Amino acid sequence: MLSENSPLKSAKELAGLLTHVDPEVRVLAARGLARLNGGKDLGYNDAFWKGAGRDAGQKAWEDWAKKNAP
Repeated sequence: MLSENSPLKSAKELAGLLTHVDPEVRVLAARGLARLNGGKDLGYNDAFWKGAGRDAGQKAWEDWAKKNAP
């Protein structure tokens, strides 16, 4: 629900969920960020968030949130 209804100002909180231990939480957070970004996932799809080594994706979304979220 959070990923489907969150406003732009919640982008930083969603980006913080990309480190969650549960891969489904990470996927939903990334989907929410992509929704806030006009449907663009920055090149990091669902499979990416289910795997290991997610640092690059997390940094990309954190940087995006800093630039775009109030």
